[in-house]
Amino acid sequence: MDQTKLSDMKAISFRFDEEYSPHSMYIKEYLPKNYDEEKPLGRTLFVSRVPLYVDESDMKKLFSEVGEVLTVTLQKGNADMEYYIAGFQCAYVVYKTRENLVKALNMEKFKTLSDDKYTPLRGLQKYIKEYNNSIRSHADLLEDATKAIQLYDKQEEERKLNEKNKTDDDGWTVVTSKGRKINAELAEKLNNQRKKKELKNFYTFQIKESKKKNLEMLREGYEEAKRKVANMKKNRSFKPY
Repeated sequence: MDQTKLSDMKAISFRFDEEYSPHSMYIKEYLPKNYDEEKPLGRTLFVSRVPLYVDESDMKKLFSEVGEVLTVTLQKGNADMEYYIAGFQCAYVVYKTRENLVKALNMEKFKTLSDDKYTPLRGLQKYIKEYNNSIRSHADLLEDATKAIQLYDKQEEERKLNEKNKTDDDGWTVVTSKGRKINAELAEKLNNQRKKKELKNFYTFQIKESKKKNLEMLREGYEEAKRKVANMKKNRSFKPY
């Protein structure tokens, strides 16, 4: 967010514990362009730069110092994007009365949230604990992996058994991607078709061979006739010239 946008907002500081440095949030009266029943005009406070580790209960406790808070809505992105800062939240705090809102706008800082409910595990400490709790032990991971492998093996065995015995309504064995299984009737039909094709191919080959032999015989007969004609010309007795 452009820091100049903060110039029309008021900074108000707070801390969760005295040993930590204070943090500043920025507040202003929320003036919506359109009517919003959940954020009523004259009783809604807009808050920017709210830390991510702050939740609705924290905000309600902080802003209830000046009067009763009806609702708190936290958003990481909102319609007023010019007031949104990366790494922070925005909030809408709805007071019960207009007077409470005016008191909130005049506050300079909040009281420290130092009771037992709000002090522990704030900021970085909270994220460290959440991260540590998210890490699973080696024994738990091994147990989950073993269960997953056993479940996979069981499902594979069931799938192979179902594929082996699976037939359709007409008694045909279902064709699978790993090979096809056919019944005896279909096997015999395919075998007969193959034999007919082979027989047809044999006859075709025989006819070609026969034509080839006839052509060779005709060529031999033609050559023999040429030789006879040549001998007759050579041995004839009558010579006209």
